[in-house]
Amino acid sequence: MIMRLLKRIAVFSFLSVCVLSLSVTNTYASPVTISQTGSVVTATNGMLTITYDLSIGKGNLSAGSTSLIGNFYSDYGISGSSTRIGSYDSGTRTASWVAIPFG
Repeated sequence: MIMRLLKRIAVFSFLSVCVLSLSVTNTYASPVTISQTGSVVTATNGMLTITYDLSIGKGNLSAGSTSLIGNFYSDYGISGSSTRIGSYDSGTRTASWVAIPFG
């Protein structure tokens, strides 16, 4: 009885993996384009897009029109201190980037 149940679980698991793998889209590395409009910096490779608003210190990650992560921010503390510093704290934020050879 237990062996039959284990076999059914194994077969179900295998078939689930097969079905799920049919819907997976291959993603390949591609060059990233970075631009800035006002305080918003955008980086995209055509499939994934990160937008980061320098004025508020928060960003978004999306795949096409699907939002993956909204309003992300960074937060850190210094060892030995209870003070936390977040990217959304008041301050002056700037952006700069350089091209890295692809391939």
